[in-house]
Amino acid sequence: MAVFTGKQILRAVFTNNANDTIEVVYNHKDEGEPPEYISVWVPATDPTNSELIGLKEEGWSFDRVQRETHNLLEQQKQAYEARLYKVVESKVKEQLEHYYKIVNEEANARIKTEVDRYYEIVNEEANTRVKQELDKYYQEADSKVKQSLDKYYQEADSRVNDAKEKIAQMYDSRYNEMLDAGPAITTSILQAVLDKNTDEDTIFKTKLAIFDLQQIKDLKDRSIKQKIRTAKTLMELLGELQVALADK
Repeated sequence: MAVFTGKQILRAVFTNNANDTIEVVYNHKDEGEPPEYISVWVPATDPTNSELIGLKEEGWSFDRVQRETHNLLEQQKQAYEARLYKVVESKVKEQLEHYYKIVNEEANARIKTEVDRYYEIVNEEANTRVKQELDKYYQEADSKVKQSLDKYYQEADSRVNDAKEKIAQMYDSRYNEMLDAGPAITTSILQAVLDKNTDEDTIFKTKLAIFDLQQIKDLKDRSIKQKIRTAKTLMELLGELQVALADK
């Protein structure tokens, strides 16, 4: 008889990609006592093992354990992605606010300097001359503000790209783990790639993950990095990643 026979089993999942060990989490307390869950590890490759036989008698077939493992991985992935998205969103917002402040301060300082200079011209020259100079000033001020904003957007894009690289490594690692976990999970991943092949949000996050890979950071060929940045689908993006890794 297995130690968990007749007990409440919370879950039973494979603990590795080889699917040779099952972690069984069950309530070892007797009925009427406050529940207390503990784990036991059952070898999944020995059909004569009493614990494995007992697990199946409790209604936990290999198919059910496989489904439970897949569901647990999905829950962990979703929870992790949600936390990571909040962190990235906060960082990007912080950087945007920082650069808005810089642009505003620089623009205000330059405008004040120009206005002071033109006040002196007003005191020295005729009204016609003043109007001409003021028109010229406003044109120059608009150009300078545009240049400052262009610089800000370029720097903001760079920050966003850095944030992209942080997400994508986690995606790449999780995808690899799930691909190795068995046929059921592999099919799920391939279907997910096909379903999200043209989804802009998924493509964006995947690019972030790729640019966080050390192999991509160390890559000298800028043309490959550019192709990764401009990829329009997941399939195209993964193809460019394969080319980049092969180039290493």
